Amino acid sequence: MPSTGPLTKGRGAFFNALAPNEAKAMSDNPSDPMEALPALVSVQRTCKVLGLSRPTVWRRVKDGTLQVASGSLGGRTLILKTSIQRFLQPAQVKP
Repeated sequence: MPSTGPLTKGRGAFFNALAPNEAKAMSDNPSDPMEALPALVSVQRTCKVLGLSRPTVWRRVKDGTLQVASGSLGGRTLILKTSIQRFLQPAQVKP
């Protein structure tokens, strides 16, 4: 039977995607889950946080919706936390 601890029960994929140290930060400050994420986020964690598949995240990188850090860190591609925050903001509809 899957675990139903306080951080996984009824809080969605975002909370399940957090590393243990980030989950601890969330329990201390549950008002803003984005605070727990580092400034640069792996593609894998971005998939979990946004609830998207890996190919979809790469499509969002290609179309400029999600921005990657310039250069690479040990050959890894890292997504900017600010672009994840913008992605999660509701779209502004013009009248």
